[in-house]
Amino acid sequence: MVATEKKLMTADELLAMPDDGARYELVKGELRKMAPAFGEHGYVAGRIHEALLLFVAEKRLGLILSADTGYKLESQPDTVRAPDVAFVSAGRLADVRKAGFVSGAPDLVVEVLSPSNSAREMTEKVEQYLTAGCRLLWIVDPEGRSVTVWMPDRTARLLHDADEIDGGDVLAGFSCPISRFFE
Repeated sequence: MVATEKKLMTADELLAMPDDGARYELVKGELRKMAPAFGEHGYVAGRIHEALLLFVAEKRLGLILSADTGYKLESQPDTVRAPDVAFVSAGRLADVRKAGFVSGAPDLVVEVLSPSNSAREMTEKVEQYLTAGCRLLWIVDPEGRSVTVWMPDRTARLLHDADEIDGGDVLAGFSCPISRFFE
């Protein structure tokens, strides 16, 4: 029996793929097709996007970007992720405006859990984002009406819908009741 080596895809090859209407991520060179999100997932992501956008636009802090934006987190093999909501600070806007995937992780990543997400998959995402330089990461659980806040030092804190979430050093002054995300 001859072992065959699986060909890994690059970020440039992912970028060059024809648009077939599906969303993809690239994880260590392996293409992963993402299933369309359920209505609740989209609603919660939209509520978070709205809350962050209003704050960031008023303060002119940078950009809030949707799940259509890809971030190249690793090279050789390449990893390109597309978080549900992301914040990129004003000092990094040149990275966003150039052609291709944004280089590095967003300053803030928001991932909204779907029923299909496994614990292993989410652990992998958290580690990749933080290793690539993400400064604040929220894992939002619509079913549990909670948010796990991850910091670069790998500490995490669980907040429930009766709690308020803040932007820490990344979005200083931002504060919002978590219940607003699920109203």
